Amino acid sequence: MSQSWTLKLGNEILGALTDGSLNMPFTFCRFVASAPFSKYQSLFAKELELINSDQMALWEQVYSEINALGLALEPTDGTSGLISEFILHIDGNKAWFRS
Repeated sequence: MSQSWTLKLGNEILGALTDGSLNMPFTFCRFVASAPFSKYQSLFAKELELINSDQMALWEQVYSEINALGLALEPTDGTSGLISEFILHIDGNKAWFRS
């Protein structure tokens, strides 16, 4: 069974993570951004660029900016509460996270 989440910043919906499948330690999803995500897209692109080029010290700085946003993942099935501690990577229409 696949899972789905809504990516939220407060009450604002930034996107949907759907068709989640677990491949330890990450859950891989399809990502559909909503209009407000465009404000943060470059931050996620920079984060991914740094991790892919193994620049971990710089990655930590950029990811701390993402953490400071206070993002949350809300399961769409209503079975559990908000997930507020996670690492999320977004690459176009793909996303993966671990919590």
